Amino acid sequence: AQLSRTGAFSRLHEFVTPEELQIELLIEYPLRCLVLVAQVSAEMWRRNGLSLISQVFYYQDVKCREEMFDKDILMLQIGASQMDPNHFLLLLLQRFELHD
Repeated sequence: AQLSRTGAFSRLHEFVTPEELQIELLIEYPLRCLVLVAQVSAEMWRRNGLSLISQVFYYQDVKCREEMFDKDILMLQIGASQMDPNHFLLLLLQRFELHD
C-alpha cells in the first residue's frame, strides 16, 4: 500500500531496467520465511526446541506483525502481480515441497 501511495513501484523503471529486475529474487526471502512458519506450525521443526517456536510466535505476533509478516506478504503480492501466474504458483509449490 505504501509503495502505491508514494508511487515508488510505478517509478521503479527509472532506477532498474526491466532486464535487471529479477522478481524471483525479491520474493525469495519472504517466501522462505513463510515456508518456515508453515513448517513450524506443522511441527516439522519440533526437535529444535522452543527457540524457533518463539521466533515464529513473535514473527506473527500483533506487536511485530506489521514490521515482519505483513511486509513479507506484501512483497509476495507485488511479486505475484509482476510474474506469470503459472510460474509464481510453481515457485510456491516447489518451496513448500509439494512439487518436484
